[in-house]
Amino acid sequence: MHYLPDSFDGSLFLGTEIELVCFFPFSIALGFSGDTSKWIQIESEWILRCGNEVLEHITEFPIQSSKLLSTIGKKVLKFDINREKNNILLHLDSDMSIEVVDTPNGYETYKIDDGEQDIIV
Repeated sequence: MHYLPDSFDGSLFLGTEIELVCFFPFSIALGFSGDTSKWIQIESEWILRCGNEVLEHITEFPIQSSKLLSTIGKKVLKFDINREKNNILLHLDSDMSIEVVDTPNGYETYKIDDGEQDIIV
């Protein structure tokens, strides 16, 4: 299992908008505005919420479609890291959020590319 470095706080995503949602056979990638090299690639479980309502809870791939498309154009207002569980939570405008859940399956859960380094969790 890999962990986010202690020095990583997610602040590079603050104020950016989700511009791309790319589907791959066993992952989904989110591309962010500004520097086109900012990506989060999700390779396991995620939860999409609007307020307290769960819009989508995906636990396995491949998938045929996703409500993550509704996040295109949404701005990242806050980036939370649960270091104990190794989860990340992106708070978006319109009261939406995306939680990426680290799963104990022995495989990568997500990858963060900030244009200079790839952080694999």
